[in-house]
Amino acid sequence: MQFYLAAGAGDTLPRGHFRPVRAVYRLGPRLLSALGNAPAQGGLMLIGDSQECGSDDVLARDILRECLRRSYDGIVLDWHHSGTEHGGLTARVDRLCGQYGRRLFVPEQYAAHAPQATVLVNTAVTGGTLKSCLDDAVRRFGSARIALDLERLRLDFTLPHSAGLRRALSLTELRRLREGKALYLSEELCARYFTYRAGNDNHYVLFDDAQTLRKKAAMAENMGIREVFFMLPEVADIAGELLG
Repeated sequence: MQFYLAAGAGDTLPRGHFRPVRAVYRLGPRLLSALGNAPAQGGLMLIGDSQECGSDDVLARDILRECLRRSYDGIVLDWHHSGTEHGGLTARVDRLCGQYGRRLFVPEQYAAHAPQATVLVNTAVTGGTLKSCLDDAVRRFGSARIALDLERLRLDFTLPHSAGLRRALSLTELRRLREGKALYLSEELCARYFTYRAGNDNHYVLFDDAQTLRKKAAMAENMGIREVFFMLPEVADIAGELLG
């Protein structure tokens, strides 16, 4: 299993067995970078999206030029929007990566725009089962074309679930809420959970720790998926357990 760890320009990488992902780029009128003149070389480059972007052709050339200049092995397109408004840019980058022998990783909703790319499948599943989610991805793309986006869950749901009320928790909030609580493991979601009451509301908290993230990675590996991505800000407190 190959682990990748995405980190920003000011982050200190932990020791461990992983390949670095430079999460220091975002879209703008041109490709914007937080690296400046820092001598970063190798690994992958990660590009965040933006609502205000230049032309697809200009940005695609900027991205490939930076990839080649810093000897990156490939590019991760971290498009967060639920739609496919960056489909044209994704397709152009995919073609250039094919021409220049660089790998490309794209979110699941952009797979059709980048037929040569590896597809990032997010594991932050809160309903159904994680296995069925991965089974569906393998049927659609094949295990060799998938990499896991192992997002760390920290979600607080107000019950009943049908109300659709949930919020993300900080690590500090999670630690405070779970103190003294009985913890359980959801085999279906491969995550831990506990419940608590606040005022008149019942709450259900779903979260990951190093063990559940490793269980998710092991499940994927058993299905033939061989690459996993972590974001350092999400796993900094457990990086040693995950990557050591």
